Amino acid sequence: MRFKYIIVGAGLAGITMAERIATQLHERVLIIEKRAHIGGNVYDEYDAAGILIQLYGPHTFHTNDKEIFDFVCQYCDWHEYQHKVLSYVNGNFVPMPISLETINQLYNMNLSEEEMCIILYRISITKNVKNCKLHQIIHQLLLIPDTSLPISDYTLAE
Repeated sequence: MRFKYIIVGAGLAGITMAERIATQLHERVLIIEKRAHIGGNVYDEYDAAGILIQLYGPHTFHTNDKEIFDFVCQYCDWHEYQHKVLSYVNGNFVPMPISLETINQLYNMNLSEEEMCIILYRISITKNVKNCKLHQIIHQLLLIPDTSLPISDYTLAE
């Protein structure tokens, strides 16, 4: 049997290339894989107790591209998962690294993305801004009282 294409490795890149060549170019593809499974390091299997194990460690899928998401969904089912990193600050759990949600929670505000963009623009035109403490700039621009919060140690250079 002859193949026009040979792909070494049945990880995500290898199996995606093989699928594209076979379905889009209508060519025969040989995939060579040393493991007893496809999928590379994103391979999962059930243990003796029926628990799904991520054999090579945890893996998550991130994309904002609907075409890519739809393509991948043809070949697998998903387990709903949301990853959040929280820090405990003044009796509350807040997202870190700092985001709009963090600012809103720490300062009991409800800034929109547009309002935060305006603040960031004002910060960008501030002289010597890299040496300013982030919290000092926010307080100046929003005219809210300064308090001692963990973000006081962050500078814009970080």
